[in-house]
Amino acid sequence: QQQAAERYRQLREFCRTSWDGSGIDKLDEAFTFAKETIGSKQFKTGEYILSHSLDVASIIAIEIGLEPDSVITGILHNIMYAGIEKRVTKDEIVARFGVIVYSNLEGMAKINSLGTDTVDLHAENYRKLLLALAGDVRVILIKTADRLQVMRNLHLYDNESQKRLANETSHLYAPLAHRLGLYVINSELLDLCLKYQKPADYNYVITQLKENELERSLFVAEFVKPVEKILEERGYRFSMKARTKSVYSIWSKMQKK
Repeated sequence: QQQAAERYRQLREFCRTSWDGSGIDKLDEAFTFAKETIGSKQFKTGEYILSHSLDVASIIAIEIGLEPDSVITGILHNIMYAGIEKRVTKDEIVARFGVIVYSNLEGMAKINSLGTDTVDLHAENYRKLLLALAGDVRVILIKTADRLQVMRNLHLYDNESQKRLANETSHLYAPLAHRLGLYVINSELLDLCLKYQKPADYNYVITQLKENELERSLFVAEFVKPVEKILEERGYRFSMKARTKSVYSIWSKMQKK
């Protein structure tokens, strides 16, 4: 509970920078409601359900930048989890948090009930079905945040679940994240999939990146010098950034070339 309270405090502080008072009040109510409903229940993995929910809400708010109803959906998305005794009704959710939050929760429930045994054979059909079941694109964004949190904690799961979730993510959630413009999240999801699907290949790329990190930074520094010089001579104000390709992107290029 103490860990959950600290996570909530950080989320609330972030939201306060751009939300009005009524949004924060609703957020407080959602956290209190989730705390009362979920308590200290845990998933089979040992992870606290409330902590997971707050992580998902934080991704929705901070990393994706969605509006209050979506963040509140993130906090509440496990209030109907099978292992929780307290039954929450539609009327109760609508009365306290509004129709949009209930609609989001319903869309997530529909997605969660979708079997994905043949996702690798019919990936595009599954993606279309997922979008149809969601009803609102925000549901897909919320579900993507949920999956990112799961993939970041995949070490808690058994081997069979790791394979299933990584397979599902690589064919469904990573492509949808890319399609919706969440390029950073898409890259992280693909990196995490590779880590569990092909650990030897993943570790090889990681090791190589670490070993030539200094060499790469020196090369980039030399490469940009003449570009900087020309821009400065022409009186431009500018900043320059360099980035390393993601692990999955490097590995993929190695397979093709």
